[in-house]
Amino acid sequence: IPVEEFMATAVVGQRQNTVLAGLPADTSLEGFLFPDTYFFKPTATATQIVDTLLDQFELRVGRTLRQAAVDRKTTIYDIVKLGSIVEREARDRQESATIAGVYTNRLNIGMKLDADPTVQYAVGEWREPTLQDLEIDSPYNTYKVAGLPPTPICSPGQAALEGAAKPAQVPYFYFVAKNDGTGDHAFARTIEEHEANRVKYGNK
Repeated sequence: IPVEEFMATAVVGQRQNTVLAGLPADTSLEGFLFPDTYFFKPTATATQIVDTLLDQFELRVGRTLRQAAVDRKTTIYDIVKLGSIVEREARDRQESATIAGVYTNRLNIGMKLDADPTVQYAVGEWREPTLQDLEIDSPYNTYKVAGLPPTPICSPGQAALEGAAKPAQVPYFYFVAKNDGTGDHAFARTIEEHEANRVKYGNK
């Protein structure tokens, strides 16, 4: 299947899936194409593939996200946006809800997310952002623009989506990678604690 054909198919369109309710027809389905192992016949069409991934999204997290949107007075789309950032940050899936909690704390006080993955998405490369990257003029640059990005930045898995649906109630506003091979992070309440963690774990 040509990439162009798949991309043209992977939009909301006239699909009746309830998790897509309220989204414009031309909205990309990035974020809703559930990552999993699938088996398709060579003759499978782009529509069949996209619908299968959407059905899996509904099966795995649809009910959870609908309930979370009601409980938290938000939208499924915003939960998926947050989940996509968590997906890129949390190498250890057990940290998903905690990282979601940190970003939720920032959102609740109007603090910028300062999320590296959104800058990587804006730049188009999944690498460590440079200082120049952090100054890029883009609605996805959460170092410069407050709030969530305009769209999801990837298609998150179940742990990230569940973490975004029910963020951990934590006192943290900062986190930094421990750089010890585990993928884990050190969390901090204050900027002073955060800077100490950056020094401790060799982050610039």
